[in-house]
Amino acid sequence: ETPACGAAIGAVFGGLGVAVSVGGALIGASYGIARSGVGAAHLGVLCVDRVLRGTTPVIMSELLAIYGFVSGLIIALGIDATTYTPYAGYLDFAAGCTVGFGCMGSGFAIGTLGDACNRVYSKEVRIFAAMVLMLIFAEALGLYSLIVGLSIHNIGVKGLC
Repeated sequence: ETPACGAAIGAVFGGLGVAVSVGGALIGASYGIARSGVGAAHLGVLCVDRVLRGTTPVIMSELLAIYGFVSGLIIALGIDATTYTPYAGYLDFAAGCTVGFGCMGSGFAIGTLGDACNRVYSKEVRIFAAMVLMLIFAEALGLYSLIVGLSIHNIGVKGLC
């Protein structure tokens, strides 16, 4: 079967979408883990009995990497040299950028918030519930970007152009 017209350029943009999705999510997750991990280590020095709860931001940061992986995998599995159009490639690039940059911003928020809240949690136990609530809101940014990114990808799959 002959390749679709412009399938090569579409595949390039689709591949770039995969790279941006996974790479951006990994940068956000890495920053969130590293920054909130410093706060958890600080908590471990002052209050050893609270360290397990203090790792909540670290665990939530790891979810961002999973979002990027899922998005990148779905985009990559849709790339086909015979039927992939430039339109689908451009949309998959946009989907990858949406997920990657959304997870990156979410990771920066989780890391900063986790570090600050863990330092406060070492002195005041009552902050934990508020910390978890704020972390959920910061994590939701990454989840929303995943939902929007997959919606953009599905527009390209329908082949409207």
